[in-house]
Amino acid sequence: MRILSWNACMRFRDKVDVVAGFDPDVVVIPESENLDRLQVADLSHWPHRQWIGDIPFKGLLVMSKAEYPISRLPAYDDSLRYILPLRVGGTADLTLLACWTQRDAKGHYTVDLMAAIDRYLGTAFCDAVVIGDMNSNAIWDGLHRRAVTHTQIVERLEQQGMRSAYHHLTGESQGEETAGTHAFRRDAGNLFHIDHCFASERLLGPGAQVTIPAVGEWVGQSDHGPLVVDLVRA
Repeated sequence: MRILSWNACMRFRDKVDVVAGFDPDVVVIPESENLDRLQVADLSHWPHRQWIGDIPFKGLLVMSKAEYPISRLPAYDDSLRYILPLRVGGTADLTLLACWTQRDAKGHYTVDLMAAIDRYLGTAFCDAVVIGDMNSNAIWDGLHRRAVTHTQIVERLEQQGMRSAYHHLTGESQGEETAGTHAFRRDAGNLFHIDHCFASERLLGPGAQVTIPAVGEWVGQSDHGPLVVDLVRA
């Protein structure tokens, strides 16, 4: 199964072809307009769709192909913004946490994410994926030492048997990534790795891949690049 996350920086209706070119089975789009505004776009590849948000032009969209139906978990808590827990059916048979994390009152992007992991995955007995724009990296652990650090998020997910697809498959360490997913203020020379995919380790079997296109391929469309992960059960 191929899953793609891309913070489209709004007006996703004009950028659908960027995603379609990767032919993903499941699509996670932070900063997407709502489904009413997307009616002008061709989303026929992904008939299953879920959207959450407080304003119609900037929320979190998840879509999937016909063979991978998605449904919202009954435990969904909209106070954990914006983190959407879904069940992905078909041969995928997994729990998906789609993320576009928001700052809390103290400026932390990590607190709600940790709470969501505990709430939605704490008693999970199936495979799981946590993916999206998480606005976090180990390089900023010092800013969050009194709340929740990125490293604590990584350690918590590892306790669940989950690994960062990028770091697991490249062998790079957290905070030392050579591929960036975010160009600050669209400056191609000012890159950060803040979009992540964590997956149950058995979903990262032989043949699993992670792709982050070069910044020049996406910076004209968004300040984030697509994160594409091919999951293969071991």
